[in-house]
Amino acid sequence: MPREEYIRYRSFDGSEITAFTATPETGYNAAVIVIHEIFGITEFIRNVARRLASLGYLSIAPNLYSRRADLFTEQNIMNVMRRFWSLPPERRTDITAIKEFMNSLTPQEREIVNELVINRESTEERMINDIVSTYNYVRDTYKPRKIGIIGFCMGVD
Repeated sequence: MPREEYIRYRSFDGSEITAFTATPETGYNAAVIVIHEIFGITEFIRNVARRLASLGYLSIAPNLYSRRADLFTEQNIMNVMRRFWSLPPERRTDITAIKEFMNSLTPQEREIVNELVINRESTEERMINDIVSTYNYVRDTYKPRKIGIIGFCMGVD
């Protein structure tokens, strides 16, 4: 059975990143970085990491929401995004509809929408830099011969 743990390391901007790791019992030559879907580190993502470890890979799933892990929980994201996606497609880009939607949200919910929808480009840029930092951390700390990366939903846009 793979060894599981949560680890912490520094990202490009000095922020602390938390990651779920699964390490095979038999050692490893390669590592796989698992990029989570929009909902963060869920049981699905942990299971992917576990399966990879059972196949002999060191696996690490960085929480790309580590800076605000208290707010960006699976449940919080799901609640807000479910409401956003319930808007008809033609209204999702309508300024008036977006303003009405944003006014119906709590300040915390607005922060989630701002991060994941409104300011998505800067969010993705930061996440890419966090992924590069994760790659460098894995390379320098665990020293695998090869490193791969897979992602789901948001992770492969």
